[in-house]
Amino acid sequence: MKHKLLMSLLVGVLLLATGGTAAAAPAEVGNRDGVSGDVKSISGAAFTLTTPERGDVQVQTTDRTRYRAKGNPDFSLDDLKVGDRVAVQGRWQDGKLQANLVGLIPDELRDKVMGQVQAVTGSTIAITKPDGSSLEVATTDETKYHAQGVADPALADIKPGDVIIATGKLAGDTLTASHVGFQTPRAKIGPLAAGKIVAINGGTLTLEQPFGQSLTVTTDTNTFVVQRGEDGLVVITVAALKVGDGVAVLGVRSSYGKSIVAKAIMAGDGEGPGKVLNNRQPAAKQPALPFGPRN
Repeated sequence: MKHKLLMSLLVGVLLLATGGTAAAAPAEVGNRDGVSGDVKSISGAAFTLTTPERGDVQVQTTDRTRYRAKGNPDFSLDDLKVGDRVAVQGRWQDGKLQANLVGLIPDELRDKVMGQVQAVTGSTIAITKPDGSSLEVATTDETKYHAQGVADPALADIKPGDVIIATGKLAGDTLTASHVGFQTPRAKIGPLAAGKIVAINGGTLTLEQPFGQSLTVTTDTNTFVVQRGEDGLVVITVAALKVGDGVAVLGVRSSYGKSIVAKAIMAGDGEGPGKVLNNRQPAAKQPALPFGPRN
């Protein structure tokens, strides 16, 4: 039972954790959350995690905190050491994650990658990550698959264009997966888009989006443009936009989804899409993958 609880915690946090958001603030008091990362330091009943998405996260334990580790039913805070990778579930209070459950992540769940499938060759899935780089996900007879609405999901159900999140052990450019969650993304047909400007040709912008995809943004004299800076929003012109700016676009998208006629644009401060919309990253947001471990 404890092993199932541990696996549920680890796979849930690793596959479902939201990316591209800042660490929780005190205003989020009481919100339930899950994070995973490497133990940076330990001080009494508290420890600090270094996470890829949120930076350093402060974790506070109590006498009610439960601990889980594969093969060690007596695992406790005393066994935790700097460098361990753990998953934590709890609630935010005073800027710290008050831990209800702490699970030690085993090697087969240590690393996580996300990407869009380019090809499936034999037991290997070739993916493009959100930053446009490539990686191979190697599967084995022990790999477990997760997909909403798919009975007994398997490698054969994964196809090019699907988005996957895989957990396992990373070595170089290959991750050997213990769990693979996948879904077919919805076509981009809505009026909203976001990304980083990589080229400007007159009133036409080219945006870089996740998985190496690009979007053409067409503007005209009626396009309303604002820029977010330290002093709030300032109205600017299309000509004031720069390569490297992160932008959020509202407009009319083409039927095939590769271009959009902009009615309004909100720009960041030249450091990519993460500076748009209160430091959130709409272009790189992970899809909601409602998987859970299967027995």
